[in-house]
Amino acid sequence: MNGNILVIPFVIAMVGMVVMLLSCVVKLEVVKAGKADKPCRRTRYVFSGRSKMVCVGGRREDVSDCRKMVVCGNSMKKYDIVDNNCIYVKLYKDEEKSGIDTHPVLVLNIIDNPDKDDAQYKLRKFLCYYHGEKFEEVYRSNAGRLRGITEEEFVAMCSSKYAKMSGSEKGELMLSETFDEDNGSVQYSFHPVSAIYGKVVYAQ
Repeated sequence: MNGNILVIPFVIAMVGMVVMLLSCVVKLEVVKAGKADKPCRRTRYVFSGRSKMVCVGGRREDVSDCRKMVVCGNSMKKYDIVDNNCIYVKLYKDEEKSGIDTHPVLVLNIIDNPDKDDAQYKLRKFLCYYHGEKFEEVYRSNAGRLRGITEEEFVAMCSSKYAKMSGSEKGELMLSETFDEDNGSVQYSFHPVSAIYGKVVYAQ
């Protein structure tokens, strides 16, 4: 009898712990940080609490209105965002997408994604807006931010990617930076400004 009396509180405590742990398992949308041909699931269950305040650059930041997502891949590891990180994303309103004046890591919608099981979002580092300037001018005006690439290489890369875009895609554009997971080389790409989803405020 005494044994049963001791067991009951133990069972109740264990059930309480299980319930508490399960309440910390959340389903998050996945953000791809890697090559297009490396698929990532659209959603993932992760063990994670919900923080309302985080410390960013030595100051406390309210992230209660941010969208929490999980990263798949390591193309942003040079910016301290790695595979399996949970990130807090501040969503942009349409009118805010054309007024970015810093260089945040952005979450972009993957437009016309042919794989319906693949992640719908990707990570890119914002470099600048593109309004049809010569690529030599883009390189020189951003030379302080460009990494490991010569002007000739940059112009060739951008010219090739821009030429592959259809006329309907060549509206308001932004230029982004990412890194090849396999060899670490820097890659620059164009994206419609309308594809911007939000900026990463915090990664953990």
